[in-house]
Amino acid sequence: WPINFEEINKTSWLFTTFNPHQNQSSITDKALAAARYVQNYVDLMRRGYLLLTDYQRVFSLSDEELGYLLEYMRYWSILRQCCGVQMSSDWRAKLQNVTNRTWHHGGPTSIDYPACEMYDLDVVESSLLASYVYKRYHSYNDALRKVSDHDDDLNGKYCTTTNRMVAQDAKYKFNTRYWPIKHAKPKVNASTFPGLLIVDGRIVGRRGG
Repeated sequence: WPINFEEINKTSWLFTTFNPHQNQSSITDKALAAARYVQNYVDLMRRGYLLLTDYQRVFSLSDEELGYLLEYMRYWSILRQCCGVQMSSDWRAKLQNVTNRTWHHGGPTSIDYPACEMYDLDVVESSLLASYVYKRYHSYNDALRKVSDHDDDLNGKYCTTTNRMVAQDAKYKFNTRYWPIKHAKPKVNASTFPGLLIVDGRIVGRRGG
């Protein structure tokens, strides 16, 4: 069905990612024109989580607020690549001792090489759990507690535990859950947070503005 980006822009802010090395369809061109912020994929590879400094202008963040955001994303960006069911395919292959493959990110000289082997993931994960953004907002939005929608909550040992499972069993491929979800996460009640935009029980933004 056709997407009316002008109508979407009346009630929402559109963010999109643009890869200059790929052909763009007409629908992508319309999305780029309507977007409040366009994330350039090449810039993301070069700047990593520091690309979020651009959000200071978009959201009128103070220096202190930007610092809180960067603190959280510093740790999350590492865990996103080195942990969970959507981890870097190269890191998954290394954990499973796969050698007969074409590496997606190249080696240590590649600009987007994840270098997961250099991190103590328990320390990184615990640092995220101690961050200001996590401690203040993790009960509002479960996305702050995970590295992907298909993963369970971070707990200080989630990454090393699940990476060990990946290393021991090749059945754990992209988006293969490590274990079933045992308990449904409670949904946020819109009446409790009248100033926030809530979709399907999850906070996705603020109303107005």
